[in-house]
Amino acid sequence: SSSSGAGAGSGAGAGSSKKKKSKGPVSALDGKTQQNMGIMVARLRMPTPAVRTMMLALNPAKLTAERVSVLLRMTPEPADVEALESYEGDKSALGPVDQFVLMVMSIPHYERRLRASQFRFTLEEKVQDMKSGADAYCTACTKVCTAESMKKVLRVLLAM
Repeated sequence: SSSSGAGAGSGAGAGSSKKKKSKGPVSALDGKTQQNMGIMVARLRMPTPAVRTMMLALNPAKLTAERVSVLLRMTPEPADVEALESYEGDKSALGPVDQFVLMVMSIPHYERRLRASQFRFTLEEKVQDMKSGADAYCTACTKVCTAESMKKVLRVLLAM
């Protein structure tokens, strides 16, 4: 009998904590998404409007390779987009993560922009790798063409 009384007491406590929760920001996203996105938003160390401006301008001074990587991981899942699009409450009452996802949804071609920026960051490295490979190939060709031993081998082969 005392255990059911304790259960009722803890039920009342849980009910009052829910009331406290409703006074804070609301969320249309699930808890796991909230937590993961919240960590990534904090890693950006920029307010949401500044992230939007940076994304629209594709400012290379601010849109670093690390930020591009973080922003790509923050691409909302279709379920998250649907949850926010179907949210009928006051969107200004949504929490910071929901506000961030709403901002992302408002950027045209969000993921394509980030993929293009990511390619831009890796392009120079790929070009350098190709140049060093081409330089090594040219050096090898020059050595083969100018090697005295190669000339002897070719004379023997052509004499046959």
